[in-house]
Amino acid sequence: MPSSSGTSARRGSGARMGLAQAAALVDSSYLKSPAHAGLQSQIEKPLNKDDVQAFMLKDRTLLIPGSDSAADYLKFNLRLLNIGGKRYKVKSGATGNELGRVWHQGFLAHAMYVKTHFDAAPPKLIVGHSLGAASAQVLSLVWGVPAICFAAPRVYAGGQAVQNDKNCLCIHLADDPVGSLPSDRFRHAGKSLRLGRRTYIRFTHKMTHYKALLGNPNYKASLPTNWPVTG
Repeated sequence: MPSSSGTSARRGSGARMGLAQAAALVDSSYLKSPAHAGLQSQIEKPLNKDDVQAFMLKDRTLLIPGSDSAADYLKFNLRLLNIGGKRYKVKSGATGNELGRVWHQGFLAHAMYVKTHFDAAPPKLIVGHSLGAASAQVLSLVWGVPAICFAAPRVYAGGQAVQNDKNCLCIHLADDPVGSLPSDRFRHAGKSLRLGRRTYIRFTHKMTHYKALLGNPNYKASLPTNWPVTG
């Protein structure tokens, strides 16, 4: 299987998870989170190397936290074109076809690093936040498995959606500008839900804001309880 120029990955068997559970899990995946110690007994295989963190749980859920250092921004978030570096392509795990779009190369580099570490036994479901949500979108396409993405930036440019991207759910708050980055030319993979009204006076990017969102009855009708909606 190609490691960098493409990823014709095996399709996972699929899984289903409640959004509240997913939010709590990815919040606890941050190394600095008070809840991280409680996650240890659930972890089957960790990744914490070269400014990339991800954790495969024993139930085959892959958790990918977001940026926790300035190095993350320099290596991944701000490298839209990855000028002078290795360029990556994406192949659908559902069809094996190359998904020909203009991809954010920093997000691809992060996703491919995670893929290399876990590719021998891909997950059944992925949950990510921020930079981790960018990776989760890519890997949902690559492995053909569901993904739940909180505070997700946009990952590829193009007027039409890529093939077989229905496995991915992206949730972002209106007062979280990350959900609109890098620009209006780019789009999210899969289903994108923007919730709330932009006030321009708050910055609601942390997982604490998204966990509060899931407990807000005003959004109950706008959000599925579980993802995927059907098992």
